[in-house]
Amino acid sequence: MTTPSEMTSPVRTDLPRDLYRGPLRLAAPAYGVSVYVPEGYLAGMFMDELIAIESEFGKTASIYVMALNGTQDEIRQTLSGRVDLGQVQLLATTIPCIGDGKLSAYYDIHGGSSFTRAYACSVNWRRDRALVFIGLSETEVPLTLNRSVQQLADSVQALESAQAVRASASQHSILSTSAPPSYL
Repeated sequence: MTTPSEMTSPVRTDLPRDLYRGPLRLAAPAYGVSVYVPEGYLAGMFMDELIAIESEFGKTASIYVMALNGTQDEIRQTLSGRVDLGQVQLLATTIPCIGDGKLSAYYDIHGGSSFTRAYACSVNWRRDRALVFIGLSETEVPLTLNRSVQQLADSVQALESAQAVRASASQHSILSTSAPPSYL
């Protein structure tokens, strides 16, 4: 059984980021939001930005996180074509659809990666700002990855200004280690 101190301790690696083990609510002050990281997942942070969320139990999938500026219509247009993630590009295979205030779409992945398929879900937490979770898979996107991406988008909460200041000033960006009711 994991102790509370193990759940909240950052793990330093040779990569320039901090890793946080779920379950916990993690503040990403650079985005002005917090996200619930489920049990069995690790969240990677770099300079107050949430950059990736990965399962501890396998490397056949990964979840990339990015922030975009724009209204929901502008984000939909951005996610409708080619999405550049640096070493890889996503090419939409479906038109992004809107449901429950979120956009979602499926993609083929092109570039130097073992990942071949992706599912993205974005949520605007302000009228002009969105957080996009992109589940990358080596094969067809499994239902469990699809659900994880949707749950991450559902968990986004705007930080109050006092929380953002406290989180960016602290060594950790952890706000809580208790699960919200939808994850129990």
